[in-house]
Amino acid sequence: MSNEEHLYQNLIYSTKPIATVSRALNGRQDVSAQTQERVLLAAQSLGYSPNIAGRNLRKGRMNTVILMLPAGNSDDCYSSSFFMRIACGLQASLKSAGIDVILHVSMNMSEEMIWLRNVVEQNMTDALILTDTKINDSRIPFLNAHSFPFVMLGRSNSQDENTHWVDFDFAKLAALSTRRFITQGHTRIALSSLGNQSMQGMLFTQSYRDTMSAYGLEIDENLISEGELNEKSGFQSADKWLTSTNPPTAAVFINDLQAVGAFFRMKKHPLQTSLPSFFGIISSDISSFIEPSPSGCVLPLHLLGEALADAVLHALQHPKDMAVQRLFDVKITEGLSHSYIE
Repeated sequence: MSNEEHLYQNLIYSTKPIATVSRALNGRQDVSAQTQERVLLAAQSLGYSPNIAGRNLRKGRMNTVILMLPAGNSDDCYSSSFFMRIACGLQASLKSAGIDVILHVSMNMSEEMIWLRNVVEQNMTDALILTDTKINDSRIPFLNAHSFPFVMLGRSNSQDENTHWVDFDFAKLAALSTRRFITQGHTRIALSSLGNQSMQGMLFTQSYRDTMSAYGLEIDENLISEGELNEKSGFQSADKWLTSTNPPTAAVFINDLQAVGAFFRMKKHPLQTSLPSFFGIISSDISSFIEPSPSGCVLPLHLLGEALADAVLHALQHPKDMAVQRLFDVKITEGLSHSYIE
């Protein structure tokens, strides 16, 4: 006989119905304090502890949220402390609600969609947090069709007014950085952004184009690079620029990882060992060791995690209310990299 059956049997002999025992163990308010205390004392004396997994299964709750990291292959998996810091803020905020954060990464987008279907079909978590959002993101209509709760770190053309999201103002970041170089007299400004249908990359690149056009400057397509969110992409971008017949005089990066890669490529150039640069979103500790000191946007990532937690709780507890949609402002932190010429 299990502890739970033993507990019920003992309390039934004391004239307490099974339903009353169950309600008392679950802390229901329709059970008197005296009865609840008696049931809990009996449970303690028998060494009984409730089967939380079974109880959650009956309630349809897992008390978990899965933060989906950007898909990447085994040799090039984005593992910046960026997401770890967000996860810390997320977990700290969700802890009071009894919800744990689980991190998941797939090796590619095809594998991710197969995994996503399994999550939904088996109800493996209470909610998902999508990252690396695409311009047209197939995950969004899939989750909406199954009424599965989710929040996005980013935006997408596939979203609607009921989609919960938190994002940075990438368009403003690109405009501020590009405009700063233009006012310094630069006309050949390179851009390193994100490709692969990245929504954040599209917003960043389009804002750069709009700013250049607003000042009547010609846009050289050879100076625009769209790659991945890593050092390798920045290295390749700088290599393309520095080996061209008409190289840029300044560069704007969407993220400091790309800027760090470009920095190391420039150190190999026989004539130009640095390029005035804005580092975009400073997401790692690596760039803090770069000289000259980077100019870019330092974000309070724990606050971003807290904002995602608020959106998750809202999606779970108030699914019919207005969606949480929050755009974090960006400000340039002044270093020396944007004005440095060696």
